[in-house]
Amino acid sequence: MMRVVLLAFLVIAFSGCKGASRGKQAAALLAKANTVWAKSGTNTEEWTAEWGRAFGPEGRARFPANRAALQTSADKIVKILDDEKRAD
Repeated sequence: MMRVVLLAFLVIAFSGCKGASRGKQAAALLAKANTVWAKSGTNTEEWTAEWGRAFGPEGRARFPANRAALQTSADKIVKILDDEKRAD
């Protein structure tokens, strides 16, 4: 979803670039898009790694004995996703 919004933003922004500043605006927008894309990728790697550690087959097999550990991991995942959403 985020990538679609980013693509739509870039298309709209590029269509608004005019004259000599078009190249500068395009470069600035691409730099911003690359930054957002990289941060999104980093966040995805973080939360998927946490998900795999906590909710993999071993973690699920120990449930409900590890309920507190699963809750801690779930809270970390939600925080990562919330931080990413706020950055948008």
